[in-house]
Amino acid sequence: MGTSNLLRQICLVVLILAPAVARAIDYAGPEYHYYYVSGSATEIAEEMHRKGKDGHFAYTDYRIDYRFRTMPSPKGCAVNWVEVKLQVTIRMPRLVEGGAEVRQRWSAFEPALRRHELGHEAIGVAAAREIDAALWSVRDQPTCSVADSLATRMANDVLASLKMRDESYDSKTDHGKAQGAIFP
Repeated sequence: MGTSNLLRQICLVVLILAPAVARAIDYAGPEYHYYYVSGSATEIAEEMHRKGKDGHFAYTDYRIDYRFRTMPSPKGCAVNWVEVKLQVTIRMPRLVEGGAEVRQRWSAFEPALRRHELGHEAIGVAAAREIDAALWSVRDQPTCSVADSLATRMANDVLASLKMRDESYDSKTDHGKAQGAIFP
């Protein structure tokens, strides 16, 4: 009975003190939604301005959800379980009809626009990873209430910075134009 009790105590200490082995965010990659465009280069540009968000040809939306648990530890209270889920939706135009000149312009434009939107995706992935790391960093707090508040504040601070990061990226790239996303 003594060995069994000791084994249980060791397992409990390991569970309390050891962070999760896998610290991966739950993310399956971006989901693409397309709107269709056709016509002359000018007509397509006008259509993309109308159908895009806020006059932009494409956009990327994020949803980052997080959950965590805290548990008393020998030094107070710490986060002992974390789950971070990321969903990214990229809305892009898709050419359905156009002459040879339009298709040629499109073949340079579309990959550049996609590359720009994938930059926004990378910002979301980085934020999700930062939230994961921030939550796991909550250790040795005096109470679990303090640990819960600190973890929530740290995760929400990262979420609040997302808009600023996207705006900075768009400013640096001129909404993808500096990356070749120019049409017509």
